[in-house]
Amino acid sequence: RLEPTLATDVGMHAHDGRWPDPSTEGEALLLAFVDRWSAELAGLRDLSVEEGIDRDFLLLELDALRFSVEELRELDWDALAWVYAVGAGLFPLVAREFAPPAVRLASLAGRLEGLPDLLRVAAELTERAGEDHITDKHVQRAKNKIELDTVVEAVKALPTQSKLVLLAVISNGEAGVDRMTTG
Repeated sequence: RLEPTLATDVGMHAHDGRWPDPSTEGEALLLAFVDRWSAELAGLRDLSVEEGIDRDFLLLELDALRFSVEELRELDWDALAWVYAVGAGLFPLVAREFAPPAVRLASLAGRLEGLPDLLRVAAELTERAGEDHITDKHVQRAKNKIELDTVVEAVKALPTQSKLVLLAVISNGEAGVDRMTTG
């Protein structure tokens, strides 16, 4: 419900006719969601190695979402980000055959009906930022986001054994172990 376009991408279609709420209130709801699930996941104990990796991966995803909302704030300063957001919200409803065409078109109609409100908020956010050009700060935020996304995607692609090695290295590093050897 908070990120309906992302839900569409991962195969959850209950809110396909809606857009995410980019307003301050929408961000507050999204951050409350992140806080709730970060605390819930961080509190999980007695997990198998695989479950621990899954939990840590979800915590990284939640951290990335928080970074995107609180730090990067890409929609505040990058008009092209709105183009991508709109495209990402419409394309899967047209291109993926997850439901009969009538169902997908009804969802598409819902998103198209909500588009004027979404674009109004986009204009307000851009105006609120009050910046006419991209600054070094914006570039650095974008670089950080790209780096974080790259790491997350690379970890997703690793085989389980490599994830375990990475988890061990991170755990040892957090525990203050500064010398590690393998094999």
